[in-house]
Amino acid sequence: MQIMNQASGILSSQNEGCVFFLGQLQTFACICRNLALIMSEMIQTERDYVRSLQFVIENYLPELMREDVPQALRGKRNVVFGNIEQIYQFHNHYFLRALERCEKSPLHVARVFLKHVRFTPCFPVAVKAESHLA
Repeated sequence: MQIMNQASGILSSQNEGCVFFLGQLQTFACICRNLALIMSEMIQTERDYVRSLQFVIENYLPELMREDVPQALRGKRNVVFGNIEQIYQFHNHYFLRALERCEKSPLHVARVFLKHVRFTPCFPVAVKAESHLA
């Protein structure tokens, strides 16, 4: 009888261990799904941002070059738009591509931010231009 009780205790422990392990797998799968959704949203947001920058460059910058631009806006292209072309180039050719490469390995995205934060000299200029507008 004692052997049966010991055996049943071992089986019970093993079953609890299996349930615990399955719970961990489900938690891990849930985390993976969440990370995939976050990466997908981050990449789509970056694509939208790049498209918006391109739209501004193609549609609004030429408007400031027209002859009939109000006097107050003449020669103010850099004040209004700063270095938007450099920002567009950085995001389109470097940052977006790096994010896309991390789509299947989302834990690497932190490296992308850390790597590119050094190569963003265009952002201080954009902030400086924005502060002149205030």
